[in-house]
Amino acid sequence: MPERILPELCYREGYMDRLLRFLKEIRRRTVWQVLGVYIVASWGVLSGVGTLSGILGLPDWFPSLALGLLLVGLPIVLATALVQEKEVSETPTLDPVAKSKTAPKAATVLTWSKVGGGGVLAFALWGVIALAWILFAGARSTGTATEILAAVATVEEAVERTDWLGAFNAAEQLPSRVPDSLRSEIFTRVSRSIELTSEPSGAVVGWRPYADPTAEFEILGTTPIAWEAPRTGTQYRFEHDGYVQQIVGDGGGAGPRTVILRQVDQPLADAVLIPARNLSPAIVEARLATTVPPTLDEYLIDRYEVTNQEFKEFVDAGGYERQRYWEYPFERNGVESPWAEAMDEFIDSTGRPGPSGWVGGIFPEGEEDYPVTGVSWYEAAAYANFQGRSLPTVYHWSVAAGLFQAQYIVPFSNINGTGLAPVGDFAGVTPAGLYDMAGNAREWLMNSTGGARYTAGGGWNDPAWLFALTQPQQPFDRSESNGFRLITNLGDAEEFRRISGPVEPAVRDFYADEPASEQLYAQLKTFYEYEDAPLNAEVLSVDTLADAIRERIVFDSGYDENQMVLYLFRPTVASGPLQTVLNFPGSGALNGGSFGDFGGSADPIITLVRSGRAVAYPVYESTFERDDDYVYRLQDMSNAHRDHVLHWRQDLGRSLDYLQTRPDVDSSRFAYQGMSWGGRMAAIMLAVESRFKAAVLNVPGLSPLPTQPVVDPFNFLPRVTVPVLMLSGEYDQTYPLETSARPFFDFLGTEEANKRQFVAQGGHMIPRIDVTRETLDWFDRYLGEVRRR
Repeated sequence: MPERILPELCYREGYMDRLLRFLKEIRRRTVWQVLGVYIVASWGVLSGVGTLSGILGLPDWFPSLALGLLLVGLPIVLATALVQEKEVSETPTLDPVAKSKTAPKAATVLTWSKVGGGGVLAFALWGVIALAWILFAGARSTGTATEILAAVATVEEAVERTDWLGAFNAAEQLPSRVPDSLRSEIFTRVSRSIELTSEPSGAVVGWRPYADPTAEFEILGTTPIAWEAPRTGTQYRFEHDGYVQQIVGDGGGAGPRTVILRQVDQPLADAVLIPARNLSPAIVEARLATTVPPTLDEYLIDRYEVTNQEFKEFVDAGGYERQRYWEYPFERNGVESPWAEAMDEFIDSTGRPGPSGWVGGIFPEGEEDYPVTGVSWYEAAAYANFQGRSLPTVYHWSVAAGLFQAQYIVPFSNINGTGLAPVGDFAGVTPAGLYDMAGNAREWLMNSTGGARYTAGGGWNDPAWLFALTQPQQPFDRSESNGFRLITNLGDAEEFRRISGPVEPAVRDFYADEPASEQLYAQLKTFYEYEDAPLNAEVLSVDTLADAIRERIVFDSGYDENQMVLYLFRPTVASGPLQTVLNFPGSGALNGGSFGDFGGSADPIITLVRSGRAVAYPVYESTFERDDDYVYRLQDMSNAHRDHVLHWRQDLGRSLDYLQTRPDVDSSRFAYQGMSWGGRMAAIMLAVESRFKAAVLNVPGLSPLPTQPVVDPFNFLPRVTVPVLMLSGEYDQTYPLETSARPFFDFLGTEEANKRQFVAQGGHMIPRIDVTRETLDWFDRYLGEVRRR
C-alpha cells in the first residue's frame, strides 16, 4: 500500500508537527532571528528528507528538490519578516479597522498565515512528487520500503513488550537499505554500551544470551572490545593461549567488564581472582547489614564446589587421623567434646572415616565429580586446613555469588531440584565466573552465630529463595546437601581473622511489633512539614535524547544554601497536560558521580515516557552531583540519617511544588515510583505527601535494623492510603520475601482492593518485562490510559 507510506513516515518522524512549531516560532522573531531559525529548521528538514529518501529508495535528486524549495522559501520568509516588523513599528494602533485602512499592500500579501500555507503546500508538493515516483517510476522500490517499515515495526514491538533480546536480534537483521542515521538511532534504543577487557589483553571473547545457555558462543573479537550489547542477561567466554578459559555472567548493565585470567600452570589455576573492593551493606541479606566491613581484600575462590575426588585426597592422606588439621574446638550446646569422640561421629554408612553418604570409605561409583556432601562444618574446616586455605566468610561468599543477578542464575541452577549433579553441570554462572553458587551443595561458611555456623546458597533440595539467604546450621550437622568450596585470602591475615568471627543477625518480628499509635504518629508527621518558601526555579538546559526531551531544572532546596536539582523527562511529542511519575531511585544513586542521560538506569524512564507520561527525577540530597559525606547503612540510629530522611522528603515535596507551576503537567495525576531504597522510603513519602494518586514500588521491604521512630518506615506504613503495586523478588536477599517484603505489604494502610503484591522469579532485581507490564497496567488503571499519538 504505497499510498500510505509517506503519511505514516511523516507521522512517525513528526515532520508536520515540526513545521507548525517552526512557523509559530518565527512569527514572533525579528528578521535576523528569523534567518537563524530558518537555517536551523532547514537543516532539520533536509536531515529528515535524507532519511525518507533512503527508506523509500528515492533517487539522489529528491534531497536537492527539497533544498531548492527551501531556497525559494528563504527570500519570501525574510521579506515577510521585514514587512511585518515594519508594520508593527509603524502601526501601533489596536483598532483593526484603522489598521486595515493604513496597512500597505505588501503587508496584506506577505502575511505569516499565507507564508505558512505556502510552506505546507511546498511540503505537500514534495510528498506528491515522491509518491508519484514510487507509484510510476520506482514501483520496484515499494517492496523495499515496505520491508524496511515492517522490520522497524518488529523492533518497536519487541521494545514495547521489553523483549530486549528480540529487539536486539531484529535490529541486527534490519535491511541494508535502512539509512545509517536511523539504524544508529534504533541500535541506541535496544542496546547498551559495554567495554570488555581482560588481564592480559588479547583474549578472544564470545557471547551468548544468558537465557539460552546451550547456544554456541558468537565471537566478538579480542580484548579490549567496545560493544553494543543487548539490554538483557548475557554470558561471555574469554579464551587466551596459556590461560584457563573463563565464562562469566552479565545481568544487562552498562559499563566496563574486566576478567582476570589465570595461567594454566600456576597453583590454583582454576580458582577465580576477586579484586579488593569497597563494600555496601546491600551486598548481604538485610539482617546482616550492620556487620559488613567497609572494604574486602582480594582473594581467590574456587570456581566449583569441592568434589568427592578432591575430598578423597584428604581421606587417603589420613586426614581423619591427624589432629593437626582440626584446630577448632568441637562444641555442641555449649559443651566441648574431645577430638577422639568427635571423630567417632565423622564416619560413612559403613563406619569408616568419611562423609556420611560414602560407602566403605569411598564415594559412590561414577560420582567423583559430584560435590562432596554429608560433611559437618568441622570436616569442611579440616579439609581447608589440609589444603592451606579457608572457608569463605559471609562477605567473601556474597560478593562472589552475584545475588543481584538471581533472576538469571537461579533458573539455570540445581536448586529445588531432584538430586545432586556434577559440579558445573548447570549453566547458572555468576558475574565472577562461579558455578553452583545457587543450589547443588549447601555451602559451609566461616562465620558463626550463637552455637551455629552459617551456610549459604541453598542445596539441591532447598527452595529457590534460599539462594539469597544464609542458613545457620549446627556445626555437627551432616545433612545430605551440606558441602563447601574454598577461598585463599590474599590480603591482610589479621583483618581476615576479624571478619571470620561471629556475625549476629539483626532480627525483628514485625508481626509481633506495633506501629506508632495515632497520637505518636501525629507528632512524628509534624517533623515532615516544611516552609512554603519561594522556589526561584530556573531551567538550565533542554536536551533531546533518543526517546525523550530532558530538562535540567534547579531551585532552592529550602533547608540550606545549596540548590535542588530536578530532571524532567517528557515525550518528544505530546498533547495536553502530562501525567507525571516522580522517581525515587535505589541506593546506587548514593554512590555519587554523574547523573548521565537517565540517572544510571534508562529502562524505567524510557518505558514511562514512551507510554506518554512524564518522569520527574529529583536529585535527592547525597545522590549524584549532590554527593556528600553521608554513609548509607540502610537505616541507623544516627541524627545524620534522621536529618537526611527529612531532607529527602523536602526534596520530593518541593519537586512537586515546582511541577505544579508548569502548564504542561497535570497536577491532579501525580504518581510515585520507587526502586529498592526508594521503595522503602515510600512508606514515609506516601504517608506524609497527599498529592500522589498511585504508586509502584519495585523490590521494597522493611529493614530489621534499628532507627529513630521519626524515620522508621514501619510507623508510617498503616497511614499510606493510595493504590500501591508492590513488586517483589522471590530470592531477594536485601528484603527477603517472608521476613521483610510481606510485612511491608501487609502493614500498608491501603484498602485491600487497591493494593497488590506481584512476586516474580528474581532476586533484588526482577525481570524487566514483569516490571514494565505490571507498572503500565497499574498506572493505566489508577491514572487513566494515555492516548498515544
